[in-house]
Amino acid sequence: MRKLLIIVFSLSGFTVCGYAQSNSAQITASVDVIAPITISRAADLNFGRITIGGAGTVVVSSGGTRTQTGSITLLTGGSEAAGHYNNTGRATSTYAVTIPSSVVLKKSGAPTETITADTFTNNAVAITGSSDQLKIGATLHLVGSETVGAYASDLFAVTVAYN
Repeated sequence: MRKLLIIVFSLSGFTVCGYAQSNSAQITASVDVIAPITISRAADLNFGRITIGGAGTVVVSSGGTRTQTGSITLLTGGSEAAGHYNNTGRATSTYAVTIPSSVVLKKSGAPTETITADTFTNNAVAITGSSDQLKIGATLHLVGSETVGAYASDLFAVTVAYN
C-alpha cells in the first residue's frame, strides 16, 4: 500500500504585509475676534444758503469746503458743512463706505419740487486708535427754476464695512 504523506501548513501567525509610505503633520485652528465696525451720525450734510440766477451746482467737499458753478451765489451765515459720522472699530483697519448714488431734496410744503444731490465723496482712510471721523460731501444740481424755500432729503443710509 502506498503511504500518503500529508503536510499541513499553518497560516496562523504568518502575515504578508505591504508597506505604503505615509507622513503626518499637526496644525492648529485660530480666530481673531475683533470689535464690529459701527457708525453714528454726528452732523447732517448741509449745502448752506444760496441764491439762484440760473442753472448751476453747489459742491460741499468731504473737507467741508463749499464751491459753486453756473449762476449760483453762495451766501454766508448758513450752516454749510460736510456730513459727519463717528465710526468705531479695530485700530488701523481700513473700511469701505457705501452711499446711495443720489438723493432727492424735497421742498418743505411742496414735495413735488425737488433738487438732486449726487457725486458723493468721503474721507475714509483707516480707523486710528479705535475711532474715526468720516465726512461726506456731495454735489447739488440746480436747474435754475427752483422756488424759494427750504429743501431737505429723507434720511438715507451711509454704510461702513471692513475691507
